[in-house]
Amino acid sequence: MKTELTIQQVAKRTGLSIDTLRYYERIGLLEPVGRAQSGHRRYTQQDLDWIDLLIGLRNTGVQELIIGFPDVLQLDSLRFFASECLA
Repeated sequence: MKTELTIQQVAKRTGLSIDTLRYYERIGLLEPVGRAQSGHRRYTQQDLDWIDLLIGLRNTGVQELIIGFPDVLQLDSLRFFASECLA
């Protein structure tokens, strides 16, 4: 059984605010997060790994470039690169 975390648990674990997690999903930095039957977000380990990568990018200043130019191809390239790094 895979572990799924609520948005509150992810916020506490990562140090990101709930609003930031929702924002990242809304602008496409996070893939759409799975939902429980209630409609509440449920984050998987893969989601957490991706969030950790985004936090690392934010800390280096790279994320500002991505958010400043949210080009679909750029985000797809970032996702591909990250999936290769996290594999």
